[in-house]
Amino acid sequence: MTRLSSAVALSILGFSFAYGCASKDEADDDDDIPSTTSPTTTTATGGSGSGGTTGGQSQTSGGSGGTGNSSGTGNSSTDGPVPIGEACPEHEELGSCGQGAESAKPKPVNMLIVLDKSGSMDHETNGVQKWGAMKDALSAALEDVAENINFGLELYPMPDLASDVILKSCGEAGNCCEMPDHNNMDVPIGSGIEAVNMIVEELDNTDPGGGTPTARALERALAYFTTGEGADLEGDKFVLLATDGGPNCNSELQCGADLCTYNLDGMQDCTMFADQNCCEGSSEPGGGDGCVDSFNVVDRIDNLKEEGIDTFVVGIPGTEAYSDFLDEFAEAGGRSVSGDGNRYYRVDDVAELTQVFRDITIQLVTSCELEIPQSTSTLPPKVVVDCDLIPRFEDGAGGESGQVTNWEWTPGSETITLVGDACERVSEGVDRIDVVLDCDIPE
Repeated sequence: MTRLSSAVALSILGFSFAYGCASKDEADDDDDIPSTTSPTTTTATGGSGSGGTTGGQSQTSGGSGGTGNSSGTGNSSTDGPVPIGEACPEHEELGSCGQGAESAKPKPVNMLIVLDKSGSMDHETNGVQKWGAMKDALSAALEDVAENINFGLELYPMPDLASDVILKSCGEAGNCCEMPDHNNMDVPIGSGIEAVNMIVEELDNTDPGGGTPTARALERALAYFTTGEGADLEGDKFVLLATDGGPNCNSELQCGADLCTYNLDGMQDCTMFADQNCCEGSSEPGGGDGCVDSFNVVDRIDNLKEEGIDTFVVGIPGTEAYSDFLDEFAEAGGRSVSGDGNRYYRVDDVAELTQVFRDITIQLVTSCELEIPQSTSTLPPKVVVDCDLIPRFEDGAGGESGQVTNWEWTPGSETITLVGDACERVSEGVDRIDVVLDCDIPE
């Protein structure tokens, strides 16, 4: 998937799909084969700059991609997408082959924000409170893509009872690392600006405090996506882990000062303890809730990955001492940053937070993985982008030997994945993509 900067103009992509079609000769030869084509309901989205759908609310006109909601049979629908034969006269033969048209779009994107609200988030960096900066950055970034990505929120740590708020006195209450036993999220994943408003409201009503039970938070995220309310979500699922400190809260661990988060954070006087190890002051000498719990975090991220859920990792100021661990988390999550620097999204100044969140969310809006209305196990589809027929393979550009792959498809699959220049082109915004199935017309 192409990573885009916020400077790239986002456009709503109109995807019209003609399907279940065969050439006339094939139809004559296969009279005994029952038809797989049926009347369809068309729900189109407008293209770049053409007034498409927004947040599921259809408009009445829009570009070559068409707009509106209507029921119709095949290409006879007048309120649905403009058929490829009309929009692209040079490909009239594809239009005559098509038996119907259905609008589609990239798979829905569902992102659960797993947000560290530990006591260190109450501290300042460059004169700005980190918690306040985090709220402002998330609000600005999420509103940019609210109509294209479904968002939810899990805060950690968080006690079971809302009235049992973790503050700086959590040590006295003994609930610094508490997390609920259930897998309900603070804000369940929802769509549009309503979900974003709920997240912002939740952040506004939350005070930072407590430890950093990252492994437990990710465990709950997995349960939410696999057995909880999030299990029925359609589309791709992601976790965005944002933290300012090292994971801890595993009382079974033992460690020296070099792996004690109290020492690494440098916010406590550890000179009174043996070997100047603050973790010696826990209930279990040399161990306790303060030890870095990196192995369990990697295991939880691996568990998410096994379920097809990638994890983005954002480290805001305060994580410098944990860079190696966060790099490991990012690599395990499958969404690491390319280049020579850190593998996680490192934020050295809270002023950078908004841009980082935008960079992460924007790249998911323009997915190059397209759903097609039904699988086809016979002929490869025909892919047309803004009336340009895009071959599946072509000779190497500039006289180079070998083949260039423009899109990937497996017989029987219900998805097509654009790659290379084709993906770049779509990511920058196009009016329409047509995918015609089972047409025996050479490219």
